[in-house]
Amino acid sequence: MVLLRLATALLALSISSAALAQPHDCIVVPRQVADLAFGTSGVVERLLVDRGDPVRKGDALGYLDSAVEATNLAIAKARVAEVAALETARAQLVAAQSKLQRSRALESKQIMATSKLEEAEAEHESARLKIVEQEELLRLKALDVQRVEAALALRRIVSPFDGVVVDRHVAPGEYVENRRALTIAQIDPVYADVIAPSSMFAEVKKGQKVKVILEQPADLSVISETAVIDPYVDGASGTFRVRLAIANPDYAIVPGFRCRAEFSVPSR
Repeated sequence: MVLLRLATALLALSISSAALAQPHDCIVVPRQVADLAFGTSGVVERLLVDRGDPVRKGDALGYLDSAVEATNLAIAKARVAEVAALETARAQLVAAQSKLQRSRALESKQIMATSKLEEAEAEHESARLKIVEQEELLRLKALDVQRVEAALALRRIVSPFDGVVVDRHVAPGEYVENRRALTIAQIDPVYADVIAPSSMFAEVKKGQKVKVILEQPADLSVISETAVIDPYVDGASGTFRVRLAIANPDYAIVPGFRCRAEFSVPSR
């Protein structure tokens, strides 16, 4: 019985090892693809990129007409710069503070009536509250600047990652609303997707080095790394998917082409 189990285990090992040793078909795909759209509706003013152009994370790629929003932003910033009312309130507080100090001194010597001191205290408190009011107004004006800046940001498209432009879906002058404008793809790194037999499931490990032979550039061999392994096996086909990461800093490896992956047999 023990010999039978040992033989079964050795047979399973030889099957999985053979599956690992033979090359497996794969296809090169981008790391990610994103359809980009403006955050609001409007008329496209300009697009700064075209198909095939490389882009960097944070690059501005296109703008909607923003004349109204730009004017609103200028007005909001001008309001923040208006500090005359606050400076006047501060001067009034200084005067009220001096008056209050004199009134207290006179009242302590019984030269001034208590009612006059109370008036001076009321004036001082009113001047203090006036400064608080003006500071609060300035804070609200600053928030209004942020609101207009946020509205203006919705009128431009910014690249979320380094990549290339796959397609343009709109043109300057078009009115857009809830519509994609650009499609970009991240192709460094690229992935090689492999459909592997279930016999390899226990043998393939994340981070494992795998040789990939590319169809384009012709017969170029690169070393990839196992990035994603499906956590389950498809029962109908008896397969699972393995995703291999391949560095592609110069964009020489073109997604869409087929490839072959050669898994090494792990040591035991």
